Amino acid sequence: MEFSEAERRYRRLSKRYAAGSLSAQDFDRMVQRLLVVDPAGCAWRIGTLTGRWYRHQGERWQPVSFPGEATLAMVASAIPAAPPHRLPAPLPKSLRTLMPLFISLGCILLIYLSLVLVALFDRRLEALTLSLLRRGTPLAAAADETLTATPSLTPTLIATATLTPTITLTPTPLPPLMRRAPGGPWLLIASGDGLWVTAADGLARTHLSPRKVLAPLDLAQAVSPRGGMIAFITAVKDDPPSDLLLTVMQLPEGKTLATIPITPPVIGVDGASRSADSLAAVLERNSLAWSPDGQYLAFIGLQDGQSADLYLYSVASGAVKRLHSHISQAVDPLWSPDSRYIIFFGANRFEKGSGLDEMAGVWVARPGGEAAVSLYQPTSSREIAAGWISPSRLALYSWNAVCQGYRLRFVDVAARKSESVFAGCFNSVAVEAGSGNVIFAVGEALAGFCSCAQTVGEGAGIFYLPVGMGLPRLIDQRIVDRVSWHAEAGIFFAAVDGMWQFAFDPSGKPVNLPVAGMQSLPSVSRLSGNWAWTGWQPGAGQGLWVSVAGQPPRRIAGESATLPQWAPDGQTLIYFDAGTMMLAQSPRFQPVTLEGFDAGVNQAVWVTQ
Repeated sequence: MEFSEAERRYRRLSKRYAAGSLSAQDFDRMVQRLLVVDPAGCAWRIGTLTGRWYRHQGERWQPVSFPGEATLAMVASAIPAAPPHRLPAPLPKSLRTLMPLFISLGCILLIYLSLVLVALFDRRLEALTLSLLRRGTPLAAAADETLTATPSLTPTLIATATLTPTITLTPTPLPPLMRRAPGGPWLLIASGDGLWVTAADGLARTHLSPRKVLAPLDLAQAVSPRGGMIAFITAVKDDPPSDLLLTVMQLPEGKTLATIPITPPVIGVDGASRSADSLAAVLERNSLAWSPDGQYLAFIGLQDGQSADLYLYSVASGAVKRLHSHISQAVDPLWSPDSRYIIFFGANRFEKGSGLDEMAGVWVARPGGEAAVSLYQPTSSREIAAGWISPSRLALYSWNAVCQGYRLRFVDVAARKSESVFAGCFNSVAVEAGSGNVIFAVGEALAGFCSCAQTVGEGAGIFYLPVGMGLPRLIDQRIVDRVSWHAEAGIFFAAVDGMWQFAFDPSGKPVNLPVAGMQSLPSVSRLSGNWAWTGWQPGAGQGLWVSVAGQPPRRIAGESATLPQWAPDGQTLIYFDAGTMMLAQSPRFQPVTLEGFDAGVNQAVWVTQ
């Protein structure tokens, strides 16, 4: 953003505030977003009520003279504010000569009144003591009831052991995040030394937890869809992980809503492998799932025995209840879009690296407290949920290391009925959240006979199934490794040799990408349509790239840049470079250094109210 553009927006916001169409909180929040970065990399902003320019130096905003500031000051002077206090007229000279005498008399009177108050208090305390002794009442039993100060708007005299009056006027300081961004959104950051959070502009960094987050594996699953809540699992002892704790916290206060121990006092009575499987269900598979309405958290816990079971935490009541108990290990809870159903799986054992789990069942539970019921009995080594076709229809498939995905089907969780969609083998499948369009990819090695499903495939390529109905149709004959739905971009991505090369819209038509060969799925702003990604391009090498509408992609950072995240304004990009948080703003994208993380940064996601 240019200086002139920031000044223009400030004038417009000031007029809206003066007219009463903006609240004071909204006005301050929107003015704080008018951040300008000069060619030297310095950050500038306009004072909300002063109209002056401030430059960020070290850890403070310093006022700096700037052309055009006088005009802004005139605008700021028109902002409604409390009426100014008028200075009283000077006293006559005769009274000014007597002023020292009046001050002396006032001090003497104040001392006299203090002594009277102490004496009265002493007599009241003595009378109270005699009264209690006559009644045989212990002083300790009645102290809270009798001597508790009544809250008032004036300083209160509090009795101490020496009967010296004490005035308590200490205010409770607000956390930096509440002062900077009371309404969010906030950037949640997982580091090697715990969990951090910042405001949307990267400032007001706050250390939420000093312990390393062990679960969820995907930090996005820690974030509630609404309410500014997060949930994560840490260990009191790290190596090996033991005494696991589930923490539920709310932003921006950083208030802990619940701390739930999820491991029993003793693990592994019947063997070390049993203990390893139960811990794997919590730490190596999906173990947390927020309901879409933000009212419940489903999680996998071990607190009631040696097997991992499904539990439910209620935000409203704070209660925790077990929804299902079985000798197998519960894993991978998944909510339906309407928050009515929780799908989860059970495995008797896990084979690390091979994916050849020994499946025990697939169940469905409801948050109302009814007992979980069996959805179907699996015969494969692993069952995977691809996504929801509708509020009650779920796309599921079987998987193993040899055949990869096979037997793609839709399951109606309400009726507990299954419908076969594709019986052959495939590499990858993706479901568009909301509408239910499906894309899956079949490689050359899986295009013929599928030994797992005992069927003959329909050839290699990318297949499309609209709105979960009809028969799959071939839309592209290219061989890809993986497909993925990108909600922010609203398109399906396809990867070749680990690089995202091309894409399709929800109707299955090809989409032109800014470049072919993105190492990471891009961060896309829904507001501005700007893209950011890491990848390699001929002649430029590895780095962080941005694409702004109507302009060719350009490289703004080197190969160590990772985790690009568009801020809510769609023009400010936050990313990390060798453990340091950086900010780059459109249109120049000149990097500005914000904060350093000595333990590195693993993941970063947005949290909203």
